[in-house]
Amino acid sequence: MLTKIFGSSPRVKLIDYLVAHPWEEFSKTQLAEGAQITRPTVYKLLSSLIQEKLVIKTKKVGNIQLYQTNRKSPIIKHISSLQSLLADMEVDKQKKNSINEQTNISEAELDELLGTDDDASRILKTKEVLHVLKVNK
Repeated sequence: MLTKIFGSSPRVKLIDYLVAHPWEEFSKTQLAEGAQITRPTVYKLLSSLIQEKLVIKTKKVGNIQLYQTNRKSPIIKHISSLQSLLADMEVDKQKKNSINEQTNISEAELDELLGTDDDASRILKTKEVLHVLKVNK
């Protein structure tokens, strides 16, 4: 979500991925795959993110160091809030688009769907359906 506002730089992609998965632990390879950036780039970015206390080292599995979002970081908390807000805005946008989409339907198909056979009944039934859609919106 952050990449829609801040662009798709490797740093933004990595932070976006980490904030989207705050409870998970990742190896450098997993971070590269998840954020869709190269491993050498992850190596470069992780040291600065750790210095800035945005990412923490968690544990080692064999020789592999795992990393996680520093959920205690005030910056991460704000980024997470922003990401949630952006997700909510996207959901609202999708809802609005789906309601505004018009479906081409013949009168016969409409009659069949609404269980009507004349214009007056169709108008009344359509008004009822639209009312229900507005109430449930």
